[in-house]
Amino acid sequence: MKHQIEIFLILFSSSFLIVETLVCAEYSQSFTSPDKIDASKHPSLIVYSDECKGCIATIKNGKFKASSVQNSSHFGWNLCETSKPFNCNDKTCCCRGEFCYDRLRNYFASTPPQKLTECIVQRKTSTESGATNSSYWRNSCSICVAEKHGNAIESRCIEPENLEYECSFATELTGENLACTKNLKKCCCRSKNCQEQFEKYFFKHGELGHSLISEPYAQTMAKIQSSSTYSLQKLSNVGILLTFTASFWLL
Repeated sequence: MKHQIEIFLILFSSSFLIVETLVCAEYSQSFTSPDKIDASKHPSLIVYSDECKGCIATIKNGKFKASSVQNSSHFGWNLCETSKPFNCNDKTCCCRGEFCYDRLRNYFASTPPQKLTECIVQRKTSTESGATNSSYWRNSCSICVAEKHGNAIESRCIEPENLEYECSFATELTGENLACTKNLKKCCCRSKNCQEQFEKYFFKHGELGHSLISEPYAQTMAKIQSSSTYSLQKLSNVGILLTFTASFWLL
């Protein structure tokens, strides 16, 4: 009888091992070498599923495939039904912890990317507290970006190759680690608490401390602006010299 009770308790508890829900990316990607992907090349089409019990990555039909597990009938359930946050067999992994998008890709990558800035990816309104149900974290971001849309902010993870494009006009050092565009609708941040700073700035009317950065994150626009200022000053000096010369010859 004692053994029967123990077996029942084990079965009962195992059915509740997976209680939290995740947001999982679903996509496929070709390999660049045998069973390995280039982790720096991200797929152009990704579908996101929320309320998942686990995020799955596997080798299937000669491709890397990422999907989600939502119930016991889905492929990969046996790997997700465990207390381990990251569990693999020969060709499949299940992630139930943090940074699942990056961790699954890195496991199957020929050269895992360097861990850079941690960013949360989500859309959040001013009335919501904490992380939203549709949020997830990335830890291989070059920089975090947030944009204000109505009463919500959309936070994103920016890959290294897209930093200049995303942050080129964010030249206003508005406080702490934020650099924002002149219309104050978009900000870039590189820090351990970027989301907190984004919410302070957009939801609490810019209540930030003094700036902790000395220049914008994207240097292209800063250099252009500096060059333009120098050119204007040079033209102004030339104009003054020409005016002086003309006045001298008129005497």
